[in-house]
Amino acid sequence: MKAGGVGMYVSDRYNEYVVREDLSLFDEHIFESLFLEITNVTNKLLTVEVYRIRNANGRESIAKYDSLLNRID
Repeated sequence: MKAGGVGMYVSDRYNEYVVREDLSLFDEHIFESLFLEITNVTNKLLTVEVYRIRNANGRESIAKYDSLLNRID
């Protein structure tokens, strides 16, 4: 994944997690996302951080959101 501006704070109590690069999406100057799967809980927890770049095309950004939703099982 390329460097970008998306980040996420994870509490120490959730010390077992995996960055889901298969779900995370980076489209330079348009859209960035970061998916984490937290595994040290009763059920796996999938969390996401999404950032639409300021001044990015709105329709293109909505298409990216839609693409993200379709990737999740």
